[in-house]
Amino acid sequence: MASIWEIKEPAFLRYATRLGRTNGDSSAGGPPSVGIVDDITALGWIRTGSGAPSCSKWTSGSSSDTGTYAYLGFFSPFNDYGNGGGDPCDREPCEAKWVVGKILACDGSFSSTPLNPGVWCVQN
Repeated sequence: MASIWEIKEPAFLRYATRLGRTNGDSSAGGPPSVGIVDDITALGWIRTGSGAPSCSKWTSGSSSDTGTYAYLGFFSPFNDYGNGGGDPCDREPCEAKWVVGKILACDGSFSSTPLNPGVWCVQN
């Protein structure tokens, strides 16, 4: 399982589409990403190394324990989401940034909704 620090800079990564999840436009250049906040198809468990929730050191599958997840999202540098005109990434270049969250139940659900998260991994 990857640490966020091992994958923080995606420009240096080569995504293994043969092993990992893919979307229709996936290639070796990067992992599937999230274009909008409600799209959780590219969520994956991740280690933070900071004492963040870790499903009891990644041994629990209980809905009462939580773990840390991450996804690569695209964000407007002008932070104008919701200000009309649709997706701001259609109007200006958006930046890819890692988003890390700590509220995913260790059974892979969010608010009792099953999500089937993946796991961010690294390989030499």
